[in-house]
Amino acid sequence: MAKTAEDNFRIEVWDREEQALAETISRSPDSAVSQAAWQAAIRRRPGMLLIHYKDPAADHH
Repeated sequence: MAKTAEDNFRIEVWDREEQALAETISRSPDSAVSQAAWQAAIRRRPGMLLIHYKDPAADHH
């Protein structure tokens, strides 16, 4: 699958062993939107392993 701007920032839920992706909560081209989604994910999924990815290429416009 080709990467798009939607992949610049994403929030994923992984299993505790970090072996399997359970779900992708959010994909966004916008940092502020992703930060808001991150805060909501922390509140809504306590105890889950959440990972907030930022594509390094997102810094280059």
